[in-house]
Amino acid sequence: RISDAEVFLMFKGIFYELSPIQIPLSIIVIMQNIIIYREYYRDRSKFVPRLFTCIALSDILKAQGQLILAIMSVLVYTGCLPIQVLYKSLFFYMITALPGINCSKLFNLILTTTLTYNVVDPFRRINTDRIMKLCKVLCFLITLLHVSDAVVAVIFCDYYHIADSVNPGYSVFLWLIVAFNIPG
Repeated sequence: RISDAEVFLMFKGIFYELSPIQIPLSIIVIMQNIIIYREYYRDRSKFVPRLFTCIALSDILKAQGQLILAIMSVLVYTGCLPIQVLYKSLFFYMITALPGINCSKLFNLILTTTLTYNVVDPFRRINTDRIMKLCKVLCFLITLLHVSDAVVAVIFCDYYHIADSVNPGYSVFLWLIVAFNIPG
């Protein structure tokens, strides 16, 4: 079994030690993607600028999740907040940043695929409205999967905690294993 102290040290290595890198990097990513969003927003009726705005919004979502997790870990490990706040920020990360990561991957994949297709066959038209509808449906499904995975992970760990009288640190460790590995 994993004790609370071991989970505390594991989280410190995962989150607190990387905070000096994550906080400035997340702020830079947010600022950069705000600029990208503002630049391409004017031409959002066109397909490629619309995809760039979607990528920028997904990256902003991802970076704000990283930023909040890093700030909360600093506040927890300096003693300003209890460790339960870090657990709640992990849940927030799971329902905001993880969908942002996967939606960004999806938009980048669609962008590169369509641009490659246009290079290979430049005189054939692509139905961009259908592609954007598909993107919306897939992003909704990605978000739904991540939120449901987070809920299932919390329910599983709470049930396991009650049923087997596991200590809270071990329960949170199981929650992280289940939650971060299911949606992939």
